[in-house]
Amino acid sequence: MEGGTDTMYETLLRFVNQTPKTFFYFGVGSCPHVESPEKLEPKYDQLLPCFVKDIYQTKPSSRLQVIHVDPAFANQQSFLKAYFALHLSDAFFYEHDELMIWESQRIQVIIAPIRFSHPNRYDTQDSTWFLDALSEEAIVNGFQIVYQEYTGQEMRPLFLRLYNQYEGNLKDRFRRQVLFDVSYGTDTGCSTDLVKFKPFYEPDGSFLNLQLYSQEELLKRINTHPAINEILFKTTLGNYRKLLNDIHVDYRRKQNGDPLFHPNQYGYTDRSSPAEIMECLRRELYQVIPQLQKLGAFPRDAMEKLEQYFQQTQTIDRYKWYELVFNLVKFEQPPFPATVQ
Repeated sequence: MEGGTDTMYETLLRFVNQTPKTFFYFGVGSCPHVESPEKLEPKYDQLLPCFVKDIYQTKPSSRLQVIHVDPAFANQQSFLKAYFALHLSDAFFYEHDELMIWESQRIQVIIAPIRFSHPNRYDTQDSTWFLDALSEEAIVNGFQIVYQEYTGQEMRPLFLRLYNQYEGNLKDRFRRQVLFDVSYGTDTGCSTDLVKFKPFYEPDGSFLNLQLYSQEELLKRINTHPAINEILFKTTLGNYRKLLNDIHVDYRRKQNGDPLFHPNQYGYTDRSSPAEIMECLRRELYQVIPQLQKLGAFPRDAMEKLEQYFQQTQTIDRYKWYELVFNLVKFEQPPFPATVQ
């Protein structure tokens, strides 16, 4: 079966290669679970999300291609025919092997009842080569791609891996043309709110790719749009918590003589001393604090307290130290300005 799945992805890639387009949307685990298309609310419509319909309806010169993969599609042809009759009345339907295809002059939608696999300790299958091929195809041929997974899978590590394999101009093209997750890491479950979340764009129409920006670039984006502030508030706080947890746990493990969980990830190795690991924590936290300060999540007096705590690592109980540093940030989202600065 898995060999058949690989062959199906090769077939899908041929469709991608052969179809001219300006925008591509790839949905994984996107089969609806309602009785009829009329009951599918826009916020849960993963087949043709609002951001896809916006392009289709407002940019008449655009050409779109949509591909969905989910084993649950195998028994949903009647539902799908009713759905596309409702939303793409001018599209004609045909089948190619196990693929279900709806096509009109400006859009092609392909439904594949197959699984998308991320390799892990329980599953050695790997479909992520397809995303690598899609990204390269987008960069070479100049179209934009949105990849949205509705399985709860964390997409950012794969996104960063694909991004970092490019250099120079190709890396810049990737950032402008390839977007993983329209919620920018804040709503990656099976029910992403597709009314609330949609891609942000630069003035030239390229993606505003928050997950690929440096800390300095993110700092400049704060207070430019309330929705961007909301996303950056959640992701930056999450980053602060993760840095503190990951590195301080390794600091304690090093003191205990236990193997480290995250060597070579934040600038220290298995051979680093506890003091060197703590210095890595200081450096990493100080990189995100300017964003937290501008977002109103890190009070002015907290910086002085943080520096005191770093000077007192040998005199404060290490678990108490962690709690003190954790509680320096404000977790209640403040009101954000509604207008661009």
